[in-house]
Amino acid sequence: MANQFNEEETQMFTQLEVDPTDTGLKNLIRAQRRINGSLCQALWATLDALETQVTGKDPTKPIADARTLTLKVAGEPPGCEPENPR
Repeated sequence: MANQFNEEETQMFTQLEVDPTDTGLKNLIRAQRRINGSLCQALWATLDALETQVTGKDPTKPIADARTLTLKVAGEPPGCEPENPR
């Protein structure tokens, strides 16, 4: 059974300098991205819930800082799946 990697994943593997024949490492990276994505989804949902409790237009600094840190996890390779819904 052949592993199918999409174009985004292929570009990411190239950026990370993964050996093109190392399917095991590619599968590990894919799995880690999905774990990262699940964690980020939980954080985003928590931040959204907290944000609704804040008065005024802008979230408080701690919430904004937490969102910024979460975006760092989601943004750098290997990144995460799914991406930030915002």
